[in-house]
Amino acid sequence: MAIAVTDTMTGEIKHDPRFVDWKFIVYKGEGGTLSSDQVGGLHACTEEDYSKFYEPRKDAKKHFSGFKEKKAFMCMDETDNEGKPINKNIYGDSSNFR
Repeated sequence: MAIAVTDTMTGEIKHDPRFVDWKFIVYKGEGGTLSSDQVGGLHACTEEDYSKFYEPRKDAKKHFSGFKEKKAFMCMDETDNEGKPINKNIYGDSSNFR
């Protein structure tokens, strides 16, 4: 999972570590109760990260390539702040889908 934050007017990338420290929180819900399950960080995406991405749609390739060249994408770390692997199954257990 990756994000890119840029200034819409200038195209400037907005992840200067002097000003921002990106974090993510994985929430879980049980019986109508929502709680934070994991907290972790983000890092500048690497070629290894990009190798796990789906191929961009034809109409999005130029936009994607521009962000990649500018090193705008930030990817989730593989482990949380406690060193546990991140649960990236963000939609829950697929066996529950009907």
